[in-house]
Amino acid sequence: MDREGLLEWIRSFVVAGAVALFIVTFIARPYVVEGRSMEPTLHDRDRLIVEKLSYRFGEPQRGDIVVLQSPLEPGRRLIKRIIGLPGEQISIAMGRVWINGKPLDEPYTDVAVSGFMAPLRIPEGTYFVMGDNRHPLGSQDSRRFGVVSREALEGRAVFRFWPLTELGLVTVAATQEVATARE
Repeated sequence: MDREGLLEWIRSFVVAGAVALFIVTFIARPYVVEGRSMEPTLHDRDRLIVEKLSYRFGEPQRGDIVVLQSPLEPGRRLIKRIIGLPGEQISIAMGRVWINGKPLDEPYTDVAVSGFMAPLRIPEGTYFVMGDNRHPLGSQDSRRFGVVSREALEGRAVFRFWPLTELGLVTVAATQEVATARE
């Protein structure tokens, strides 16, 4: 390979690296699920694509599965589902999550929520997140560490690429429609 060919190869490599860095930093990145907190929806070692653009231009929605910075362990990332939105009142009683006094329909979990949580008004700019695994000690989430700021949300899970038998979009299921009124 002559000098010009080598320089062209190096330039191509640098441009490809810069494009890849841009994509991972601002658009999307891969994520590996660690643990069982999102079962039965996601499983340990599932591999996902997490997109970062939608929260730059819009608001997180109930039911979104998000990757966030752990409030308890700096540098660690968690994957959870957004359950409560800013301004809402959330509580846990009788094995259910309640939003503004109405039970939340949660078709993505088959286990009653353990424990009790007194009503909490979610502050503006924060979200209440939970894992889908509602067994006792099944998920470390907002029941333990409180609400999370919007800035802590790194992105929304949109596509599972491993295992191949589960290849496809990560859907919100029927979680968008909660007790229709937020009043």
